[in-house]
Amino acid sequence: MKSAFLGYRIGHRVYPGNICISLNDEVIHGIASQRRIQYGDIVKLDIGVIRDGWIGDTATTVLVGIIDERTERLLRVTERALERAIGMAHQGRRLGDISAEIEEEATRNQLQCGARICRARSGTKTSRRTADSELWKAWERAAA
Repeated sequence: MKSAFLGYRIGHRVYPGNICISLNDEVIHGIASQRRIQYGDIVKLDIGVIRDGWIGDTATTVLVGIIDERTERLLRVTERALERAIGMAHQGRRLGDISAEIEEEATRNQLQCGARICRARSGTKTSRRTADSELWKAWERAAA
């Protein structure tokens, strides 16, 4: 078994971590660094493995201590958006329709979907390139 992330390539760049660790307002795919997790932080863990040619991927959000009311509301809304998306996910359903459902839930609750990340999931080369570029910028900031 090995990490699905370590060595993942986007163009000429190679992802340097075994898992993705994103703190607070980092949207996705953070890299572990010298940052220290603090009381009140939100930690997103994304872990992927490859075994016998199969890829398994899971993610979870961990709250460190007590979080503020605004953050708690954000987590409730995003959990509801995930549940709605899962409810829509079935054979023949377009990914764009599922993404729209997520964005609708966010908008209904006066939140914004990370547009660059949403486009990342649309599957077109242009949007994929935009999203990959944004991810590398985030990775480089985290590693600095």
